[in-house]
Amino acid sequence: MTIGGTPWLFLNSRRAVTALLDQKAAIYSSRQKLPMASEVISGNKRLLLMPYGPEWRKQRKAMHKILNNTKSNVFQPFQDLESRALLYHYMDKPDRWWEANARFANSIVMSVTYGKRSGLGDPDLANLLNNADRFIPYLMPGQALVDIFPGLLKLPIPSSWQPWRWWGDALHRSTKRPESVCGQHSGLEQLVHCGII
Repeated sequence: MTIGGTPWLFLNSRRAVTALLDQKAAIYSSRQKLPMASEVISGNKRLLLMPYGPEWRKQRKAMHKILNNTKSNVFQPFQDLESRALLYHYMDKPDRWWEANARFANSIVMSVTYGKRSGLGDPDLANLLNNADRFIPYLMPGQALVDIFPGLLKLPIPSSWQPWRWWGDALHRSTKRPESVCGQHSGLEQLVHCGII
């Protein structure tokens, strides 16, 4: 059955579920297509929103090279330090626990990647959380007209007639923040050369 241009398959027996989702998972277990989140806002670049296929496998393979068990020892000191900081923030500012959790995760990534920790109240972290608050609703099916009618993305209509583009493109630009990312690269080569990263 097709609803709004999206094929739906209803399974009513355990045998059918096993046959399709276990034995033929590569064909039938892809992610739900969310055109607004994956195409308009993310430019088909977010691994979590990519459908299974060659690009997804390539990205996943690259991620596994970086995040495998042998390299996880590199992250241990950063995780220990940030865990202590997280507990401190819980005790010091319990009303900001959500921001403390985000700071914890972001600071590990920033420390490993750029050699720079994130602090509670960091403007880049605030921007990240603001963008996440604006992005998360689009992960729910049907939040945008193009999620219901994905064919609208393929129609040759001017951008001025596509309100989902106004919001999606603005959010895409704000998540890229080239000036913020470029600022992080300034000392990166030196840190790599010294063997710190």
